Amino acid sequence: MKRANKELLAFLGVPMLYCALGYLLIMGMVLPMRQVCANAIEGAVSDLEVPTVLGSSISYDPEALKAEALKAEALKAKSRQQSEAQRPSGSQPNGAQNATNSFVSISSVPQSVPGNQVGNLYCARIGLEAPVMWGDTEYEYAYGAGQDTASSLPGYGKLVLVSGHNTTFFSPLEFVEVGDVIHYDTAYGKYEYTVRRVEVYMEHELQELINQKDIDNHEQLIMYTCYPFHPVESRRTDRLTVFGERTVGPDVR
Repeated sequence: MKRANKELLAFLGVPMLYCALGYLLIMGMVLPMRQVCANAIEGAVSDLEVPTVLGSSISYDPEALKAEALKAEALKAKSRQQSEAQRPSGSQPNGAQNATNSFVSISSVPQSVPGNQVGNLYCARIGLEAPVMWGDTEYEYAYGAGQDTASSLPGYGKLVLVSGHNTTFFSPLEFVEVGDVIHYDTAYGKYEYTVRRVEVYMEHELQELINQKDIDNHEQLIMYTCYPFHPVESRRTDRLTVFGERTVGPDVR
């Protein structure tokens, strides 16, 4: 009986020994792998918690940026004050010189092509803001105000004749008053026309006025549109006409 037990233990001992060795081998491999995984997870979490700035070593500081902006504004104000102090008495700021005090070369004036935009009209007080198209057909009126191609562009010292529909771009002319300043910006200069008169003419009367020989004796902006502004049953044959004298802008020579 004892011999049988010894043989049984010998028979079972060898597999148990191999199992023990295998367990120790597996544990020896698993533990380092667990540590590696733990380290990797810890590093990933650390990367998420710490913000990274790519491509820049400059930190964002709102207070510093605000201080820089205030400093820049102070320098600009100081520069403006110095310019004002150096300007001769009686002279006007840049961009507000009299029309006869400056000029631009005629070669700098782009060629006017029918249907193309040649400038912009605006008057902030009445809300006027209209592209100026070269031509006065329904095509041009669809995109803005239309300038008569028989008239001249700003700066030539002649009539500048512009018209538009009172239901679209020229509807703000209902509120225009004497003394308003109409701006006409072009690619070669900025012009201002001060309103001197506002009149209502019959359609044929306005045409006769425009056809007068002395209409080109000096530069003036004439804008007109149908009148009255509110819908009427019959065809509107009257024209609200605004006369403006050039007060700012270079001559074209």
